[in-house]
Parts: sequence; structure tokens; C-alpha cells
Amino acid sequence: YFVPFIIIMSTLMLVVWIVIVFI
Repeated sequence: YFVPFIIIMSTLMLVVWIVIVFI
């Protein structure tokens, strides 16, 4: 049951990294 949480966290970190790169 922890797999969806890991996927959500990994996608969230990916979005944060993309935002940092664009800024």
C-alpha cells in the first residue's frame, strides 16, 4: 500500500525539480 505514496512523492519531487530548473 506504500507504492502509490512513493509514486506521488517521486512525481512531486520531479515537478519541484522542473520548477527549480525553469526558475
